[in-house]
Amino acid sequence: MRFLILSDSHGNVYNIRQVLLKHQGIENIIFLGDGVKDFENLGADLNGRKVTMVCGNCDFGCELPAVETLIAEEKKIYITHGHKFSVKYGTDSLLAQAYKERANLVLFGHTHTQYIDYIEGMHVVNPGSINEGLYAVADVTKQGIVISEMDIRKYI
Repeated sequence: MRFLILSDSHGNVYNIRQVLLKHQGIENIIFLGDGVKDFENLGADLNGRKVTMVCGNCDFGCELPAVETLIAEEKKIYITHGHKFSVKYGTDSLLAQAYKERANLVLFGHTHTQYIDYIEGMHVVNPGSINEGLYAVADVTKQGIVISEMDIRKYI
């Protein structure tokens, strides 16, 4: 199963649209917050894709959860914006919770910095800010997980 992973659009619907156009074959989108309302402006651009979202610290009035989990191909995906775990000061708190949840893949945003790592059997990904052109693609299979860091500025 393939996922587009986006975060921190902060009103930049144009960049989201560009990514959706480039990756028309990817049917699952994970949005890590700070721009939840931007998805209301996408309408037909989503073309029936499944979108999983969490609230970020700038998503005022948002009623979505701060943390979400998905199961894909027998892998557990732990999803959060990251502000509740103070990720700007390190990922220890987030990783401790993700280990407790037995996650295979941990996704967070908030810092606007692209980050991909593999720590003690767990993939850890911050796609960066789509407002700045950064995002990620995750291929999740029963055999494993492959993460690709992406930058729309490389093909526009």
